Amino acid sequence: MIHTLFDTAHTVYLAIPQPDPVQPPGGGKLWQFIGVTLWVLTAGAVLGVMVGGGWMWVDHVTDRGATSGKGIKIVLGAVGGAGVMSIAAALVTWAMS
Repeated sequence: MIHTLFDTAHTVYLAIPQPDPVQPPGGGKLWQFIGVTLWVLTAGAVLGVMVGGGWMWVDHVTDRGATSGKGIKIVLGAVGGAGVMSIAAALVTWAMS
């Protein structure tokens, strides 16, 4: 009985003509803004990994250990930020398509 009800509801939904998707006004500029922001944040993450690596070298040279100073925190922050950024970009792309 329930299976028949689902089949009927599905058939009725498919029988209704669906309109073509239309991009909202300003949608192109929003996509451009998201793309530029994503590239800027990606460059920031790469720069953060490079600065953190340099700081880790300084920590190593000054006998504090490469993984015990501020450098590893910078690297982990940059990598974590890149992960959050990629998830957010995927969600925005999924939501707008």
